[in-house]
Formats: sequence, structure tokens, C-alpha cells
Amino acid sequence: MKGKHIQKQSHQKIILICILCLIMVLGGCFYFNREEEIDYSQYPLLEGQIASVGDEILFIRLDDNTQYLISIAGAIDKNKGLLVGNRISIRYEGKLNQNNKDIQDVKVQKYEVKEIKLSQEKKGVVNQELSTLIQNMSLEEKVAQMFLITYPDKETETFLKTFQPGGVLMFADNFSNKTEEEVTTDIQTYQNNARIKMFFAVDEEGGSVVRVSQYYRKQRFQSPQMIYQQGGFEAIVNDTKEKNIFLKQLGINLNLAPVCDVSINPDDFMYSRSFGKNAVETGQYVKTVLKQMKKDNMGSCLKHFPGYGNNEDTHYQTIHDQRSYQEIKDNDFIPFQEGIKENAHMILVCHNIVDSIDSQNPASLSKKVHDILRNNLSYDGIIITDDLSMQGVKDFCSDEYSAVQAILAGNDMIISSDVEQQYQAILNAIDNNQISINQIDQSVLKILYYKQFLRIN
Repeated sequence: MKGKHIQKQSHQKIILICILCLIMVLGGCFYFNREEEIDYSQYPLLEGQIASVGDEILFIRLDDNTQYLISIAGAIDKNKGLLVGNRISIRYEGKLNQNNKDIQDVKVQKYEVKEIKLSQEKKGVVNQELSTLIQNMSLEEKVAQMFLITYPDKETETFLKTFQPGGVLMFADNFSNKTEEEVTTDIQTYQNNARIKMFFAVDEEGGSVVRVSQYYRKQRFQSPQMIYQQGGFEAIVNDTKEKNIFLKQLGINLNLAPVCDVSINPDDFMYSRSFGKNAVETGQYVKTVLKQMKKDNMGSCLKHFPGYGNNEDTHYQTIHDQRSYQEIKDNDFIPFQEGIKENAHMILVCHNIVDSIDSQNPASLSKKVHDILRNNLSYDGIIITDDLSMQGVKDFCSDEYSAVQAILAGNDMIISSDVEQQYQAILNAIDNNQISINQIDQSVLKILYYKQFLRIN
């Protein structure tokens, strides 16, 4: 009988323990789900960008350049990702004071971080290395990263050494009087002296536009049309591979290619530079080239968005593209869409004034054109202007205006031959709150990401 009594007590203890465990579990569920019961919409909302991160202290910058130092101690966070450059939404209790430069006297109830997409790649978001790098950069250094300057002369040499731009664009005359060894040494010297490594870019399309191979190869690279005629897409792959090896040996890490313009008429200005076939076949050509460039770790750039069509050269005049938007969308966009699927590193926007999209501005300076690229075509990479020294822009506006308008339109980088004036114009526009520092950060993070991605050194 005694044994049965002990056994009964034991069962009772087990039942009691189970009940206590159940109470604890239910209590825990209630605790963790209490967030669902709180109406956070009752609290004011602050939305901005993380500009600096400390120990439970965040520097938040709004898009109008207003900044707040805020403690998030004890707040409920929906997700992690407290990295400089990411967007953040905060629900807080209290009142913000713009004149207070110290920690705001508010209590953060909840915050939620939204990761910024920097590219089409699966891992194309801000990481700790990028966050640390941009947090330690001055505004002047950030703006300099947005410039792809023409190869330095006596005037731009100082700018290159002092501010270290995002990259350098080289033309034929930068190779014509130098040996391969001299070019390689010059590029490496610039890179060794740069705190952040630079893009060294050329237009080595093949055919009529070859900046480098005409000097250092027995035969310049042939046009895509000729290569394809000789051996189809297999020949295109081999030609691209050979081109990448040749350029990388010199220290060139970005080729402003492939050309995505659709042209089947030999009378078109862009015909000799194009693939010379319809939109679908041109799209296949673009995909083929990009796949090989990615394999060889060579920077790529699709051009000239939204497509030249049958228009004349904007190097020498202002051009109005009078085609309908539907025609451009159903034809010219196709090769760019194929390139975006293949994670193109850059897209270059031309200076044509496309009347059906924006009859008031060259495409390179048009927010409407850039919104199509970002929103309709879902492109997350770097957008860069064509050279702002071209007549199609210079006839339209001043150098200072074109640089500021290019950034406001949505470009991440600008090709500049008047860097000192345009650089200062952008800094002035930021100082006047015409340009958001948050937008600058987003562009610079994209630039830094692709340098990291391409392992530029």
C-alpha cells in the first residue's frame, strides 16, 4: 500500500510540473506576442537612413538632410541590419528637437530596418565592410566617388590625387604615345596611391570603337557583327574572353560595353557599333557577352539607354527622338532587359531627348527616364551618364547645371571632363539641400559594392 501511495504522489508531482510548464509556455507566448496587441500607429513615425551606428545609438538622416541622434535601448526591433545606408522606420514616444545635437529626449518603442538593394545579385545588399567604409568617408570623398573622370591632364591630376574619384575613363590618345608597360605602370601607380581603388574604364567595343587594341595588337578587335558572321555566338564568347584578358593585363577593369542599341539599317549612326540584328537577337548577344564578362571579372556597362534607334550622334548636336514610347518599349528595351537579367554592373544613359518620355530634358538628365529604368525595368545597379561634355548636353545647359541635374535625375555616376566645376556644383547643391545626402550614400554604396564584387585592387 505504501508503494502505491508513493507512486500516486509521484504522478501528482509530474502532473503539477506539467501544469507549471504549460503556464510558463503560455505566459511566454503571451509575452512575445504582446507586440501584436500594441497599436504602434499611435506613436509618431520617423523614417530615414542610418547615417552612423554606435552602441544602441543611431544617427538617423532624413531625406531633407535633417539629422537626429537617437537611442534605441529597450526598443522592439522587427529585424536586424543596423548598417549604415539601410533605411529605418522608428515609432517613438516624445518630441523631436531639431536644435538638439545630442541624444533626443524620446523613447523608441519599435524600429524596423529595410535593407537597401545594391544590385541584382542575391547578396547585393549592404554588408559590414561597406557600412564601415562609408561611415568613415567624408562627404567630399563620397561625391568624388560619383565621378568617372576623363584621363587626368595637368588640371585634373590634382583632383585625382586629392579627392580620388570613383574612376578614370581612358581614350585613344592616352595610349597612342605610350608602351603597354608604361600604361600598366601608370594605372598601377594611381591604384597604389588610392585609398579606395578606382575603375579604369575604356570603350573597347570592337570594330569602329577600339581605344586600346589598335595600338597594342597586331589586329584590332573586330566588330560584333563580323565576329558573329565568322563563328556565331561561340566566336562572340571567345572574342569577349580574349578582350577581357587583354584589358585586365593593362589594369583596365571596366569596359563600357556591350552596345545594346538595336539597328538593322546600315544608314543609322549606331549601326556599325551595334550587333546589327533585331531586338531579340541583340538581347541574346548582350546576354552572351555579359556571361563571359562576369566569368572573367570584367566590369560591364550596357549602353545607350533607352536606345539610340535611328537617331544622329549627340556628340555634336542636340537630338530629339520622336518615336512613340510603345515602339521603344517593345523594341529597344529588350536588350537592356536581357542585360539586367544577367546582372549588368552599369547602364549608361544617352543624351537623346526622347519626346515620348520627356520632351524637356536629355535622357541623361531626365528623372522620368531613370524612373523607367529603376521601376519598370527593376534595375538596381549603377546608372551612369554619357560624357557630359558632349554637345547634346552642352547646347542644352551649363556644366554646373548638367552635373546637379544628372544627380537629381537619378544617376549614380557621371562621366565628366569638367570635374572641378561639376564636383563643386554638386557639393553646393547638397549644402543648399537641393540634393539629399541619403541619395549620395545610396549611389556610393552601389559603387563600392561593385568594386568589392569585381575585386578591384
